[in-house]
Formats: sequence, C-alpha cells, structure tokens
Amino acid sequence: MPTGVYERTDKYRERMSEAKSNQSEETRKAIGKAMIGNTNSKREKNGNWIGGFTYDTNGYIKFLVPEGCKFSCMKDNHGYVLMHRLIVAENLQRPLTKREVVHHINGDITDNRIENLRLFGNDGKHRAYHRWELKGGQYGKI
Repeated sequence: MPTGVYERTDKYRERMSEAKSNQSEETRKAIGKAMIGNTNSKREKNGNWIGGFTYDTNGYIKFLVPEGCKFSCMKDNHGYVLMHRLIVAENLQRPLTKREVVHHINGDITDNRIENLRLFGNDGKHRAYHRWELKGGQYGKI
C-alpha cells in the first residue's frame, strides 16, 4: 500500500464512533476551539490523511473532488462526493443531479464496481424497486 494510505477497520470505526458519542457538548466545543488556526489538522497535513478518501457515518466511501473538476457540482459542504455517485457520473460522462439515486445491486455499499451500481431517476423509483424486490422480484429485472 502507498505510504500514508491505509484502510480503517470496522473495530477502529466503532471505537471512534463510541468515543465521539461519549463526548459532552462542552468537550466538543473545546476541541473545536483548539483546532481553530491549527494548520496541521487539515487534509494532507493531518497524520490520518488517507489520500482524499474517507467514510461517512453510514459507511459509504467518499472522495475529495479537486476544484475545477467537472463533477465538483456534486460535492458536499466539505468538498467530498460519494464514491458510487462519482463512478456512475464518470461512466455517464455527466454530473448526477441531486434527485438521482445510485443503488448497490448486491447490497454491499463498499462494492463500487460499475456492474454493481444502478441509477434511478429519483428516490420514488428507487423505493418502488425495493418494494418490487420484497415481493419476490430479482436483481436487474424491473
């Protein structure tokens, strides 16, 4: 693996989540104040930097999109795009709209192979697919 890039284990994520949830509001504010102006805590300068990849609270992989990229309109407030949305957008050669939903066919949210991703025009169509699936449908047929 390249230097400075490593995968976080489920145990690590669980411990970090537990530690954060046990912090009082006062502690969070104190940490936030201490970090203001700390240039070593940002992205590449941070010891935990893993090359622009991170995980959101649901376990989805997110990627830091550089400024000027044609997919930068898909970024969140911190400059990240969900990896599965970025892969579909690159395959279609256009940014996805906020309404469009990307579905993981096999249910594994870390499996971002293009053949495992399906695009729905909106959340209603995505939910209809799940209802159809629960009634005995099979993957890939709708």
